[in-house]
Amino acid sequence: MKHALTALVIVAAVAQAPAQADGPVPGAGEATSGIWLNRHLMASGEAAIAEFIETCAERGIDVIMPNFWFHGHLLYPGSDLAPQHPDFVGWDPMAVTVREAHARGLMVWPWAEYGFFVHYNREQGDETDCGWVLEAHPGWRVENASGEIALWNEDLGVNHFMVNPAVPEAREFIASVLLDVASRYEVDGINLDRIRYMGPDWGHDEVSQAAFEADARISHGSPSAFASWRRLVINDFMREFDARWRVAHPGLPITAAVNPPHMLEEKSQHWADWLREGTLDLAIPMIYGGEDLVRREVGLSMGFLAEGMPLWAGLDAAQGAEALATQVQTAQECGATGWAIWDEQAFVRGGFAFAP
Repeated sequence: MKHALTALVIVAAVAQAPAQADGPVPGAGEATSGIWLNRHLMASGEAAIAEFIETCAERGIDVIMPNFWFHGHLLYPGSDLAPQHPDFVGWDPMAVTVREAHARGLMVWPWAEYGFFVHYNREQGDETDCGWVLEAHPGWRVENASGEIALWNEDLGVNHFMVNPAVPEAREFIASVLLDVASRYEVDGINLDRIRYMGPDWGHDEVSQAAFEADARISHGSPSAFASWRRLVINDFMREFDARWRVAHPGLPITAAVNPPHMLEEKSQHWADWLREGTLDLAIPMIYGGEDLVRREVGLSMGFLAEGMPLWAGLDAAQGAEALATQVQTAQECGATGWAIWDEQAFVRGGFAFAP
């Protein structure tokens, strides 16, 4: 449904989107707004989840995107693919979320927060604690040009570890994780995240280099050959996942939180390819910044779309009520057909509401 955004006493009359991006999300009716539900709130228990979803329903949110894949663990029990995260043992937060959302007429797109990323630790330089996935499958590790398998994230204070997208078995495992949640719950779609490399320097391990050299799709004499190959590898995953998803869950949309356009090459996440190939139904570029950044990145994103394709802008509620109201209006003026909000705590504190 079409909404205007109100925040406290702020009322933003949202402009009509240009005709080039006026299509609905396939399989999602008239949905135009969503919110990511992170594991911290979900760990607070059934009552907290129900209260939050009630707030979302009252404020006009259409889609709840609950985290289900984090730190190499699933947040729900009973899967043979991965253990349940220790914070949730003894109950099923996904079942609660689906139940509470559907009871209020909201859709659920489970959010694979960590995608290819399967572990982190908080000791800079510590590569011995790489998580159960990479310990069980050492051939799935990916290295940078220095031979490291961990990326230190200074802002979060963590070492990130990911599976190697060049390894078909690793891609198959991640695809199976994504399919697992939809096989267990009556979901309305899926929301992918971190389907990419960690940065431009990753893929220099022996397995990746051998796969690169053997890939006949690449013109190996080109200076951009390696970057082009990484792009193809990530696209391979999307094709493989798409083929399995469409058979198992026909009619349910594949959506993804993606990097903004200026970061596509750095992370080899060329989601414009996914849209063109039909392996992605909705891109949600994460645009965490001011009005000018939203205008620029949404404008660039619009250039990737065919006529009638939807585009949602991923916006940061932590910037405050007035800023979010302005950014929603700016995004839609530039062509976005919807928006998704991070994070839920700032959304609740800010008093944001989407009024018909």
